[in-house]
Amino acid sequence: MKTVDLALDILEYVANNEIPKITPKEIAQKLGINHSSVVRILKTFAARGYLRQDGVRGGYSCGPVLTAYGFVENEYKHIVTAAIKPLNELSDAAGGKLVNISVLNGNRRILLYHTGHTDRLLIYAFGIKKWYFWENATEQLLLSSLSEKQLNNVVDQNGLPERFDSQQELSEYLKKVFTERCVIFFGEKHQRWILGGLIVVPDYPAASIGFAVDTEEEAKHLLPSVRKCIRTIEHNLMPDEPQFF
Repeated sequence: MKTVDLALDILEYVANNEIPKITPKEIAQKLGINHSSVVRILKTFAARGYLRQDGVRGGYSCGPVLTAYGFVENEYKHIVTAAIKPLNELSDAAGGKLVNISVLNGNRRILLYHTGHTDRLLIYAFGIKKWYFWENATEQLLLSSLSEKQLNNVVDQNGLPERFDSQQELSEYLKKVFTERCVIFFGEKHQRWILGGLIVVPDYPAASIGFAVDTEEEAKHLLPSVRKCIRTIEHNLMPDEPQFF
């Protein structure tokens, strides 16, 4: 299993990296993996079409198989399809700010889609195994959707986020988040106001949207737009009402 984990770490790093062509040396240094192992795994992924190499000694980027899998029909694709238009409209309302929609898989936040751009803000498709609780609206919202048992598993793996002395204290906070379905708070690291909303639809995994703006006034002004966005996404995911004649 360790070899499989290493291979997936490498694949995710390439897919998640903003550098167009990333070299085995860069991957080995960043992930702390033996260089020859990285080369062997990369060549295997390239041979299977998951990655592509730019020339014999060039860097690697995503291959056609990853692109093809992106068109597979599943519940996550349905979430993205339902979210594209309302997310674009929300980004426009926020002056073109970067807005994302994410889901939780185990103890990792997975970004499904994003639109817009925010200066000096990087966004990663795969949540790193570290808390960003007070810098990330989607993380708070997604954790609020978990059962007590699921939350226990996440805390066992990640520990408690800062500012919480017990899991009971964390649970009480998340219950309030789930009731409100929206969050708004100040992120000290990037000195921005962070807000987002939770999407809950039967037969779909919980999803959440999030973004950051510069001022508290702007965040409060955009909160109704956030609520409208999540209602629209939920409506788009609901099955059509049967028609009777």
